[in-house]
Amino acid sequence: MIVKEFDYNGSSALKPQRKEQTIPSKETYDKKKKKIEQQRRKKQKDKKIKKSVYQIVLLILVVGGITISRDVKVYKTQQQLDSLNKEINSVITENEALKVQILKASSLDKIEETAKNKLKMILPTKENMIKLGESQATEGKQ
Repeated sequence: MIVKEFDYNGSSALKPQRKEQTIPSKETYDKKKKKIEQQRRKKQKDKKIKKSVYQIVLLILVVGGITISRDVKVYKTQQQLDSLNKEINSVITENEALKVQILKASSLDKIEETAKNKLKMILPTKENMIKLGESQATEGKQ
């Protein structure tokens, strides 16, 4: 028999190396299954955390929006109150000025001065006075 250094059967192309297929044992199967289950639980837990973070952020935004809207309403109300207070103060000032004018106009000296200067009235003298008798005075009253 001739011994050849290399024995070729078929093609001389490289022969792919094949992995040995071994049937995994129960322990390795359980380990892989446990690892996959842990990964799945971790993903679910991460999703839950992410969802709760989104909910908290949304809640903060809603509460912030409500707070801002209430602050705006309070600010507008404060502005209205300030304008009403200014208006009240101006009316009070005007009212006080009118009271002073009334007091000035109602003084006897001022009335007499106005009657003499503006209305050209004079004080009556005895010649300008007409005396009515008692009979004429009572007739005029009836």
